[in-house]
Amino acid sequence: GPSPTGKGWQNVDPNGATTHHRTQKNAEKRAGDDLRKSGGGERITQGRDGRIREKDTIAPARDPRSTKG
Repeated sequence: GPSPTGKGWQNVDPNGATTHHRTQKNAEKRAGDDLRKSGGGERITQGRDGRIREKDTIAPARDPRSTKG
């Protein structure tokens, strides 16, 4: 989930891959998108002090194959 760095915010996914973002908002959006794509999970946001500030459960993404059309 999103955590602050000296140059912005970073996400670390469950596999250990990281992405870097200028703003917390962008980091949270990317973390939510990545979790939806991988089947859902919990997004944990850390504050600048390193402590957990927020937790959100992200539902799985809708499978486009399950829609009509």
